[in-house]
Amino acid sequence: MTEKTVDKWFSKFIRLRDIEDTFDGVNWGNCCTCNKLVIIHSGNGWNPNAHCGHFITRDCKSTRYDEQNAHLQCGRCNTFKSGKQYEHGLFIDKKYGSGTAEKILIKSKQLCKRNRNDLKWLSDHYRKKAQGLAKQKGIKL
Repeated sequence: MTEKTVDKWFSKFIRLRDIEDTFDGVNWGNCCTCNKLVIIHSGNGWNPNAHCGHFITRDCKSTRYDEQNAHLQCGRCNTFKSGKQYEHGLFIDKKYGSGTAEKILIKSKQLCKRNRNDLKWLSDHYRKKAQGLAKQKGIKL
């Protein structure tokens, strides 16, 4: 089991979670940092410009799979604007309460080591969560 497998399921879960509406089989949400409308999934599959953006980068293992640390982000903000961390932090505080972004930042400094069993558990956990949301929203994974 690798982080790549966990990343795949975690990313799908976050993007499914952040679907705000569906119209004619097109699922969309808003970028957490620029509020731009982003098509997440349609009959053509996943939109490559709908990213699972992290407030604290994925390099920090302790927050890599923290659901409050990851949100739908457009490819422009996530890739070309380096994740717009400040705006992402503001979004997090607005969504989860003042001081949440700082708590995530503090958590990101903690040491975190995962073994194969941890990665297997995380992969299974986010696969099941993604499958449940996909079924609920009528999306074929």
